[in-house]
Amino acid sequence: MIEADFNADHTLDCRGLNCPQPVLKLKKKMMLVAPGQTVLVICTDELSVIDIPHFAATTGIEVKASSANAGEFFFLIEK
Repeated sequence: MIEADFNADHTLDCRGLNCPQPVLKLKKKMMLVAPGQTVLVICTDELSVIDIPHFAATTGIEVKASSANAGEFFFLIEK
């Protein structure tokens, strides 16, 4: 899957940001998103494959899908 394959209500571009910035930006974004809406998070930091799912599991949001392609990591998050 690549960016165009995800159908999200919002997109959060975290390319070029290193840990913990993607999670911090996602936390702020989720405060603005209505329940049931989705956010596509795009990261280049390899640690995001650990950090984003861990953040989701500890905050009650759900990773609906994830994928990697050419050094980019995609996460479809639902509030």
